Amino acid sequence: MNRNQVKGRAKKVAGKVTAAAGKVLNKPGLVVKGRVRQLAGTVESAYGDARAAATKRAAKARRATRKKAATAQKNTAPKVAAAQKTVAKKTRTVKKKAARRVAAAKKTVTKKARKKK
Repeated sequence: MNRNQVKGRAKKVAGKVTAAAGKVLNKPGLVVKGRVRQLAGTVESAYGDARAAATKRAAKARRATRKKAATAQKNTAPKVAAAQKTVAKKTRTVKKKAARRVAAAKKTVTKKARKKK
């Protein structure tokens, strides 16, 4: 229960007591004050109920979102790992090819240098 629910229900009870006292004492003004206070309590209590329901719905939505995110992360983790392996493999291949090209270029340069001598 939130503050508005408690206050509203307390006002409602106080309004009923005031209205009952007005009836017993035969004071119509007191009866009206009691009913107004009772109505104010009903309104505040209803606001508190709506607020509590909205808070519960928001918490439920947050939990659902977290659950979906965790599921998505579980589902994508193997794909990411596979992609990382593929990238690492391709990187090694590219490095090997680059090393071969560098070696071939060095051979070519040394052959040309020998021919010039």
